[in-house]
Amino acid sequence: MVTYNTKDLIRNCLQSLSAIDYSPVEVTVVDNGSTDVSAAMISKEFPQFRLVESPTNLGYVGGYMLAHSRASGDFVLFLNSDIAVEPAPS
Repeated sequence: MVTYNTKDLIRNCLQSLSAIDYSPVEVTVVDNGSTDVSAAMISKEFPQFRLVESPTNLGYVGGYMLAHSRASGDFVLFLNSDIAVEPAPS
């Protein structure tokens, strides 16, 4: 995911991901040079997710390319920070 000054949106998204066991999925969040406290909030509240802090705003595609370069899995899903996921119905 890429975030830029969207502290409340990214918190909601990461909370929804935290509530579901997606092991062994790796979650990477790129803070795209935010000037709010998004990066500090992510680091403090969601240490289980990888935070990559860009010193500048790389834009939408640049942020995702940075996240992709840090990914180690075989598949990559680019998820927007305004999404909240829900468990599949049983």
